[in-house]
Amino acid sequence: MNKLLDGDRAESLYKNLAETICKDADPKSTILSIRQIHEQIFKYFCENSSQTLSGLMARLTYAKENLQLSPAQYTQSNILRLICNKGVHEADARISPSELDSAYFVVTNLIEQNSDIKPPDEITSFLKQQNAKPFPPLPKTKKASF
Repeated sequence: MNKLLDGDRAESLYKNLAETICKDADPKSTILSIRQIHEQIFKYFCENSSQTLSGLMARLTYAKENLQLSPAQYTQSNILRLICNKGVHEADARISPSELDSAYFVVTNLIEQNSDIKPPDEITSFLKQQNAKPFPPLPKTKKASF
């Protein structure tokens, strides 16, 4: 199967992720940085699409339907998208340490699984130290229609 990220792009994304880890910024600033990396990954994935894809949700859907993005990667990326949106758009949003750790995990996994480049030791060590895991499934909610 063709990889969606070439080596140079994967290394650049890892570098940006490592810089975000090292910044030790507040959670909302950190989630914004992770969001930018996450969005860049999907821009790279979808750059050869003949469709106009505006927004991360459109790119996620395209990658799932056309680029063989795994169901787990789609689900995890969508959860990350929702958490990033909460952090960016809600003034009183609180991003937990475990959410940040899962965000780092998901982005690292996306890069690693879609390129031939392994994450640098500093990222691998950080994820292990934090005991970072994928996001838990979202609870089922009943949405009201208006």
